[in-house]
Amino acid sequence: MLAAASRRLLPSEDDAVAVCAPGARTEFELLAAAARDAFGLDVHPAVRYVRQRDDNPHRDSMVWRFAADTNDLGVPITLLEAPSPEPDSSRATSADTFTFTAHTLGMQDSTCLLVTGQPFVPYQNFDALRTLALPFGIQVETVGFGIDRYDGLGELDQQHPAKLLQEVRSTIRAARALLERIEAGERMATDPRR
Repeated sequence: MLAAASRRLLPSEDDAVAVCAPGARTEFELLAAAARDAFGLDVHPAVRYVRQRDDNPHRDSMVWRFAADTNDLGVPITLLEAPSPEPDSSRATSADTFTFTAHTLGMQDSTCLLVTGQPFVPYQNFDALRTLALPFGIQVETVGFGIDRYDGLGELDQQHPAKLLQEVRSTIRAARALLERIEAGERMATDPRR
């Protein structure tokens, strides 16, 4: 099981973070709190380490592994923070995180169940197919938990129309990028000079 993160939390997420993981400053800390609550992990060493290093999650990377005997599920769990390929100007994207994860964990020809919030399923699935399935041969399935899971996370983090429209735009762009990658692969496969 893997949980991946890559950025500082946004002010618009403060209400939800206060409910789930008071004091968390990065996605990694938020995921660590979720892993603690859901799987019974002792994440204190990982969180202490994150807070001691330079405060630059866009540049940093971290892989924190928990053995099967350290959690309630009895399976190995990895918490991962991916670096940005352009840390001075942007955070790691989902595609950057997927690629970093596949390389770091040696996921070639494996399977991956990607779990996200329901509004993000189409975008995450297209990006995972482009960055995991095509280059690494990873079989990807993407599922989303329902909007009801957002209840109680705070007024500012509700799935309002602007956020949903942003996801529609991201989905269209991810679908286009996937199609371009497939078409480029087909052109290479039929190129008589190869």
